[in-house]
Amino acid sequence: MHQLAKEFLLPLFEQPEEPGIYLACENDRLCLLDNTKKPLMKLHLDFAHGRLGYRLKGSGSEDLLKAIGKLPDEAVILDATMGFAEDTLLLAKTGKRLIACEQDPVVFLLVREALQLSPVENLQIQYGNAIDLMPSCHADVIYLDPMFLRKIKAKEKKEIQFLQQIVGPATPAEDLLKAALDHAKMKVVVKRASKAAPISGPKPSYQIEGKSVRFDVYRVD
Repeated sequence: MHQLAKEFLLPLFEQPEEPGIYLACENDRLCLLDNTKKPLMKLHLDFAHGRLGYRLKGSGSEDLLKAIGKLPDEAVILDATMGFAEDTLLLAKTGKRLIACEQDPVVFLLVREALQLSPVENLQIQYGNAIDLMPSCHADVIYLDPMFLRKIKAKEKKEIQFLQQIVGPATPAEDLLKAALDHAKMKVVVKRASKAAPISGPKPSYQIEGKSVRFDVYRVD
């Protein structure tokens, strides 16, 4: 476990004393600890149980899958903004080859450990900036979920709180979209708040509307 942290030159704590958010080792599992509030808040990723496990095993009628649509058997999907892999797990249910990118080392390590415990056969994760990795992925569909402000559901509040506090500056959404349109072979799917304007640039080909989020779909000629 300590070797994982050393790989990315990250400090790993057993019992941090100073207030803050830490990458820690608990019961031989990586987790995030936030001891700035009481009670102590902890987060480790579990893709076999709970909400994330349901995301992988649940029904296939969600709006994201509608936006991805039917694809050839040999199609490749790139999730360019993996985060804690919530949408990545849903995309894996397509059965297509799936590549997911994450540029934050702490987030990447937490997801990688969860996948070691609960492998997803058609999923490959890569560490690095999505724009740099897009040319080598040869993706038919590229999925983007730029971080945006929205009302957070109680059941996802802990994950989103941690994610917003630990990740560094995000790649501008306009740059992500431009790069995705340059490299996707079939389409680009972008997650947006339901009432938000599309990302600056070309207009979406069509939209899939949900209750709190919307998926803007860009066909690539």
